[in-house]
Amino acid sequence: MHLHYADPMGEFSLRTEVAQYLRAARAVRCEPEQVLIMSGAQQALDIAVRSLVDPGDAVWVEDPGYLGARFALRAAGANLIAVPVDQDGMMVAAGTQKHANARAAYVTPSHQFPTGAVMSMRRRLELLSWAEEHDAWIIEDDYDSEFRYVGRPLASLQGIDASSRVIYIGTLSKMLFPGIRLGYAVVPANLVEAFKGAKITMDRQPPTLQQAMVADFMRLGFLTSHIRRMRNQYREARDVVVEAVTESMGDLIDIEIPECGIQLAVHFRSDVSDVDISRGALRDGVSVAPISRFYLNSPARQGLLLGYSGFDARRLRIAAHRLAAVVRSMS
Repeated sequence: MHLHYADPMGEFSLRTEVAQYLRAARAVRCEPEQVLIMSGAQQALDIAVRSLVDPGDAVWVEDPGYLGARFALRAAGANLIAVPVDQDGMMVAAGTQKHANARAAYVTPSHQFPTGAVMSMRRRLELLSWAEEHDAWIIEDDYDSEFRYVGRPLASLQGIDASSRVIYIGTLSKMLFPGIRLGYAVVPANLVEAFKGAKITMDRQPPTLQQAMVADFMRLGFLTSHIRRMRNQYREARDVVVEAVTESMGDLIDIEIPECGIQLAVHFRSDVSDVDISRGALRDGVSVAPISRFYLNSPARQGLLLGYSGFDARRLRIAAHRLAAVVRSMS
């Protein structure tokens, strides 16, 4: 039954489970008929861009922000409008000042990449108001929202959108494991056929057998317990990294302790090159991402993005001390 061509929108059983999960966990307002199963969140993002953006259209992007989104937008010929980010997320007033009539905005409101900022409710309402007023679309990338360590998360943008302007994107790969390559998009009802058509031209369907297995995994309640267990592990890993980094080089950096997610940002207090430090760290067996590479137009802050998923406390401490030795040698 799962070895033949199937619905390009995805197995209905999985779409049903995803819709139920999102309604309960993220206050997303959707039915299974609005859910499309994708080969990862990046494909969902690419299809959203192909369906909504024409060459030359202006699109707001966070600055700093996710490179995968910029790649997809540039491939579609979009005109990227770099909108700065602060502790409350994308600065909507700055975006309006730069290009009020943009076609769309790409945001990571639950856990801004790479700063970790959470978009405030005031900014969320500002962004939704802008989209309604200017007939624009919002692409909400809700990655890592499941792994929140402090209180309950704010409602998704899609969940408080009264005008059906939000395309909601998420992934099962980060919840389970990267190799599963399953993501999803929740789209307004009037866009379903456009997204389905774009999906068919790119990828007939994700593997149906994997979809059926994940649907059963969710239906039996295993996903919820898995997320709860991993949330505890990731919180402990985050605390280990914060402690080790503070102990070994706290006088040289400022640490952005995230409320959710599987990575954290550190910024240097002195004038050093994060690219050079990341290369030096890699020679010592430690992989970190230079934050300056995520900037588009804003003055780049020098810092590093440290991932802590998939490693035990001992390896994280060793990596932190090796990284600190590199930073001290170059500061």
